[in-house]
Amino acid sequence: MPRLLLTRQVKTAMTEINASIDRLGLKIDGLGDKVDGLTVQVGTLGDKVDDLAVQVGTLTEGITRLERIVEALAADTKEQHEIARSQSENVAELIKLATALAVRG
Repeated sequence: MPRLLLTRQVKTAMTEINASIDRLGLKIDGLGDKVDGLTVQVGTLGDKVDDLAVQVGTLTEGITRLERIVEALAADTKEQHEIARSQSENVAELIKLATALAVRG
């Protein structure tokens, strides 16, 4: 009988071990599913980062174009200012000449 009891204990232990192995297998499968889900999320995040990088590149190009426009506008404004100053000096000279002519005449 002790041998029969020992056999039953071994069978019970083996059944418990098999059940534990089955539970661990299910947990491992669950972890695999979670890893797959995380992999998809990381891929999606990578795509979003790529999209953001493209948007930043586009924004940078736009800012560069805007800087060029502002620089050109500043140069044009400076040129217009110099032309206006020159015209102002010419008008002042004309006034002097007109005044001189008026005094003589």
